[in-house]
Amino acid sequence: MAIIAFNVNDMAVFRLLLLPYHRCFNRNFIWNFPLGRIFLGDAGAYTFGHVLAWIALLLINRHSEISPLALLLIFLRLVTDMLLSMLRQKDPEQPIGHTYYFATGHCSDGVDHYV
Repeated sequence: MAIIAFNVNDMAVFRLLLLPYHRCFNRNFIWNFPLGRIFLGDAGAYTFGHVLAWIALLLINRHSEISPLALLLIFLRLVTDMLLSMLRQKDPEQPIGHTYYFATGHCSDGVDHYV
């Protein structure tokens, strides 16, 4: 997203994306490197994603030449992962998505793929 902001010459959003988050995650990585004692957790990860989504909306509103689909594709994996985890919480007994393969050991084609 920072590359998109740089390409449309929006230096305010570029700096907003690059500096604080870059510093935050580099410091977190340096402190955590050997043992991983500090953890963002679900609340930290969802907050980080929420802030990034708001910055994406800001970028779309400021520049009409940016396709909203491009920014949706950036967040596609995160959104689908969140939706699948919500569906898994509704019925924990029924495996959904990639967990079906790991829970049963075979795909929907009926072939056992474990060696």
